Amino acid sequence: MNALNERILSIWNDGELALVDEICTPDCVRHDCGLPEDIEGLEAIKNFFGTYRAAFPNMNMSIDEAIVGSDKIVWLWTMKATNLGSMQGLPPTNQEVHLTGVSIARIVNGKMAEIWDYYNQATLFRQLGFTMTPPKEQE
Repeated sequence: MNALNERILSIWNDGELALVDEICTPDCVRHDCGLPEDIEGLEAIKNFFGTYRAAFPNMNMSIDEAIVGSDKIVWLWTMKATNLGSMQGLPPTNQEVHLTGVSIARIVNGKMAEIWDYYNQATLFRQLGFTMTPPKEQE
């Protein structure tokens, strides 16, 4: 699985989107806790990576630990980057972020068929300089 780790880091850190075809099944589904809908298929997954690379062009993703099972891999990861492009309709903030998270991939014939990404989106937005306003109390 070392080669898979290296390819994932090349996608995140270097924007080598063509590697998606090598490491994902054609019907791969990505579940991201920060997005309202799943990302399905190779082109949609490439678009997902491309969008994040555009928002954080100096992204440095590292895998802190990888746990390999019979058909699953769990990654504990860290991302450091500066928000220099728009993201999910939000303007760039030029703020640096440091985020940790967990990704789980289901592996079929050596490729990722399904991926779950978990991270604290509130931490990400706070580091970007966004604030959350609670709803006003109803009278």
